[in-house]
Amino acid sequence: MGTPCAARSILQPDVPDAPGICHPSHPAVRTWIDLQHFSARVQRLLSASLRRHGLNYGLFGVLMVTGAAEGLTQQDLADRLGLTKANVSQLLDRLEAASLVRRVPDGRAYSLYLTDASRSLMADVIPEQEELIASQFAALSPAEQLFLQGLIGRITHGHQPADLAADPPPRTGSGADAS
Repeated sequence: MGTPCAARSILQPDVPDAPGICHPSHPAVRTWIDLQHFSARVQRLLSASLRRHGLNYGLFGVLMVTGAAEGLTQQDLADRLGLTKANVSQLLDRLEAASLVRRVPDGRAYSLYLTDASRSLMADVIPEQEELIASQFAALSPAEQLFLQGLIGRITHGHQPADLAADPPPRTGSGADAS
């Protein structure tokens, strides 16, 4: 016969709606679930793109942070990435072996720098990543994207950008009634 949740799992939105305890009714829960699915889809696309370049999120993160603050130490990098120094060391070993990062002795620490090869790689990867992300928001107008950014910023950081309007922007395109 099945459990009360068999009709619809909150983690399986494609199952038709059915009343029951596993059918979330609170808008915040439904929104959170939709955000989780959206995020997972985008993450899969971004990961596939990085794999085509021989990277993963950890390696890409190291290159991004290092490129934004060349000369930082391994400890600084670990702190910025929220990783252990041991994990960062392993990622740096891989990047150094691929000639994508240089560790330069600086007293008792190492300063980190991108190489020409990693700069060239990032010049290809970053625009590709940005385009993939932008394509996932193509159903929203630029004004709607800005409004969504403000809403997510409010719940993530507890603040609202000054240019976020009090009301959502009007919908454009099909479905708008011109009368």
